[in-house]
Amino acid sequence: MKRKNLLLLLIGTLLFTCHLLPQTQQTTLYNDGMIIAQIESATSNVETIKANIGDSYIFDNMEWLILEIQDNKILIITKNIIGTRRFDAISNVWENSEIRRYLNGDFFNSINVTNRSKIVPHSTGDNIFLLSLEEVYQYVYSSNKESRRIITDQIDWWWLRSPHYGHGVYNVYSVGDNGDVWNYSYDTESGGVRPALWLNL
Repeated sequence: MKRKNLLLLLIGTLLFTCHLLPQTQQTTLYNDGMIIAQIESATSNVETIKANIGDSYIFDNMEWLILEIQDNKILIITKNIIGTRRFDAISNVWENSEIRRYLNGDFFNSINVTNRSKIVPHSTGDNIFLLSLEEVYQYVYSSNKESRRIITDQIDWWWLRSPHYGHGVYNVYSVGDNGDVWNYSYDTESGGVRPALWLNL
């Protein structure tokens, strides 16, 4: 009988100890284009982190800007131009371009391995990409005034991935430092690069 009581006492102590261990639960809520991340601890303290479209976001030690919030992921673009390079040597087609190989090769591989696992491939199959003309109009030009600074706060123009065909010239769409849509020849070396990506939260 004593051994049975001792066993019951040990089991009760174990269950009570487990109940006291810290338990953490993370819930992410979305409301009107805002992320509200709530982290609940065992002490019932709640930390709320809010992020809006257009806000700064640090990813892999680099500053990005939030362009879109969908379900449990965000679309971000580097706050600044990270460098200049030509789109390609012979073509204005994104799928075969040098700049696509660079973004999904050297640039992607420079990202911390853990952070790479959080990246959601684009519908084009790219982990890292340039915005298309359609995406600029969808996520920036149609957004509120605050979001337009994503486009205009640059010292120079930067590439989009959409080809431009006109008057026999095979150019690539770009965005000027004033926010206007331009186009340049694909082999222009001075084109700014602003990588974009979808990220799981």
